[in-house]
Order: sequence, then C-alpha cells, then structure tokens
Amino acid sequence: MFEDGEPTAVVITMRDVTERIERERALEAAKERLGTVVSNVPVVLFALDAKGTFTLSEGRGLEALELEPGDVVGKSAFDLYAGNPDVLDPMRRALDGEEVTAVQRIEGRSFETAYQPLVDDGTVTGAIGVAIDITERRRQADRLRRQNERLEEFVGVVSHDLQNPLNVAEGRIELARKECDSAHLDDAASALDRMDELIRDLLQLAREGERVNDIQPVALATTVERCWDNVATGDATLVVEADQTIRADAGRLQHLLENLVKNAVEHGSTGSQPVADNAVEHGPTNAGVTVTVGSLDDGFYVADDGPGIPESERAAVFESGYSTSPDGTGFGLAIVEEVVEAHGWSIRAAESEAGGARFEITGVDIVDGVSAEADG
Repeated sequence: MFEDGEPTAVVITMRDVTERIERERALEAAKERLGTVVSNVPVVLFALDAKGTFTLSEGRGLEALELEPGDVVGKSAFDLYAGNPDVLDPMRRALDGEEVTAVQRIEGRSFETAYQPLVDDGTVTGAIGVAIDITERRRQADRLRRQNERLEEFVGVVSHDLQNPLNVAEGRIELARKECDSAHLDDAASALDRMDELIRDLLQLAREGERVNDIQPVALATTVERCWDNVATGDATLVVEADQTIRADAGRLQHLLENLVKNAVEHGSTGSQPVADNAVEHGPTNAGVTVTVGSLDDGFYVADDGPGIPESERAAVFESGYSTSPDGTGFGLAIVEEVVEAHGWSIRAAESEAGGARFEITGVDIVDGVSAEADG
C-alpha cells in the first residue's frame, strides 16, 4: 500500500501447500522405488497409445531381447510383431478396453504379460503392460514333466516287466524243491527274495515323492506300535515315549516309521539303553538293539543304541543306495526323506544319548486336544 508515493504497508498472502509438497515427495519416492524395481528385476514395463505405438519401454527384462530402454519408443507394435498373434491378440484386446493376462512368445523367449487399459472419459487412450521373462521357469517345468513321464515308465517297467519274471522264477524254484533237495535252491530263493525287496523299495521310493493330500490327526504312539508289528524286529526292543497327535498322511507316516525301525534293527547291535518307567515296551530289555521313539517341541525322533553313524556320513545316509549293511537295500532312508519333504518337514541324522543313531523330524504340526481317528 502506498501513500503520497511512499509505501506504508505490505500485504502478504500465504497458502498452505504442505499437503501438496508431501504428495509430490511421495510421488517422487514411488517413482524412485518403481525405477529401482524396473532396473533390478527382470521385467519389462511398457506403454502403448491408442494406435499401438510404444510410448514407454523400460526394464532389465529388455536384455533378453537384446534391447535397450527406449529402443522401441515411437515404433508401432503392430509393425514390430506382425505375424505374431501371441503378442498382437492380447494387445488388441487391451486396446479394446479389456484387462488381459497372457503368455507371449517373443524371439524364442516366453513372457508372462499383464495389460491394463488406459481410459479417459470412457475412451481407451492406450494401455500399460508389465512382462516378466518366464523362459527358464517354463523350461524347468518341461524338464520336470519329462522326468515325471520317465519315472512313470520306470515304475511300469519295474512293477510289471520285472515283477512277472520274478514271480515265474519263484514258482519254478518251488517246483524244483519237489524234485530235489539242494542248498542251491535255497540260495536262489534268497536271491529272489532280495530282488523282490529291492523292487518293492524302488517302487515305494518312486511313489513317495508325490504330494501328500490326506492330512489328518494321527496318534503317533499307536502308529509306531503298529509299524513295529509290521517289521521283522527279531529280539529288538521298542520304547515309546511320544504321545503326541500330529497332522500327517497316515499311510505315508507309516512308511516313514517302518523304514526308520528297519534301519535301526538292521544296523543296530546289543543295546544297553535303560527303559523309561512310563514307556510302552515290547520285547525283553537289553535283548538286542533298543529303538526309542520320543517327542520334540515341533516333532519327534527315532533313536537306537546301536553303533551310530559317523558324523562325516550323516548327510550321505539319505542318498539312494547308501547302506552299510549287506542285507540293506540302501533305499530306506531315501524313502524316509521323500516322505518328510512331501509333508514339508525337515529331518537330520544325529547321535543318540546312548551313542547310536538318532533321526529328528521337525516342523511337524502337533495337535493339542484332538482325537486321532486316522490311526484306527
């Protein structure tokens, strides 16, 4: 304000722009984060106008196509990918206003692409898209599919083409026994029994890798005792100190426990482990190896008082074919590991309190106060 040409006052107008500045800062931060993602993750971020001309092309995923960011900006997608319906059909649908997700093949590589139309006052003005290179993932899936096909063929050969001649040979031995008494026949029968055991273990190993579906509450102690009755344990002793109910596939859990019991009995020796006062006991104390099944905070363990496993060999015991017993097939612990992994559990070999072997299964879902119906 002026009076007689001289300023007498100043009028100051102020407006609070704090929110606007904060929004601008948040927008800049979001752009920086998006730029970081686009620069470091193998994706392609692109935009098209209504005519299909590229207005944006960024991302590390462009390297797979031997392109640099911005190389295709200003070029028509319909010209670049003429004759490639994998690319053009989803793009046309997006420019018609449809949200589209598709797998597109470009120069020998596969991209999973999501399109989002850009709409202004009801008119589609273009589309934005995000594409990720899934070439290696699809190749791995194809390899896995082929491996599964070969596995199915293998199971068919083992279960039919090998089992049938084995059955014929066993029948011939029985007929030969009626004609003569020879120790050679006993040796041949033992060899056939050995082959039969190998075949059964191979089939079980091949099938245990399948995902488990029938998960339900299972009483661990009851299942352990049933498994003990199903395995030739000789003069071994069972001590059950686990009373949990766990969530598992009852059939698969039985395979796991039977193989751990067989492993302990085959590799064990005369034991000296005392029996707990509150334990369920089978067989005479200290008359052979003692196998103990006990509880862990998130699982259970199977231990014995045999010679144990050298620390240097504990990782190798789960490999197919590994066995220190001349009577073992070498597949038992591999089957155990397959069952454990199918459930999403973990297993490790350790030393028991008595100096024998101890196998700890962890990551198990333990159920409190639930009646186990699956073990009956």
